[in-house]
Amino acid sequence: MLPLAVLVLGLSGCDSGSGKWIGVWEGEDLSAVSPELERENPVIANTLKKVSVTICANGNFVLTRGGMPYQGSTTLSREKAVLQVRTILGRPIENEPAMVQKANPNIELVKKGQDAEFKDPADFGKPPIKMTRTGNAPASGTSGC
Repeated sequence: MLPLAVLVLGLSGCDSGSGKWIGVWEGEDLSAVSPELERENPVIANTLKKVSVTICANGNFVLTRGGMPYQGSTTLSREKAVLQVRTILGRPIENEPAMVQKANPNIELVKKGQDAEFKDPADFGKPPIKMTRTGNAPASGTSGC
């Protein structure tokens, strides 16, 4: 009986909380478009503002930001998800010029209650983007997962 109790207690203490990150997170980068563009072409403005991150159970992520697709790997903990970009537009980041590589440092999602803050160090003083979990991650093998 004692070994079973130790096993149960040990397993309950191993939950890092990282599973709570798995799924689709969405937000808007309100500073990505000017009021003029918003009025003149709301469809393009909405595409440029939309930020969507799908965190997959296999440790990968798919990010769409400003209409651009990014993919990479994640490091998950209870309070933070770190996104390391591996591809931009389907091309390996190591094949991009040094300037592009430097412009894509690790991005952090930091838990704020049920939501998260999207913090990109390359955003140079822009406020974090509020992200809300809107769904489950797709099945493995689809949409980059």
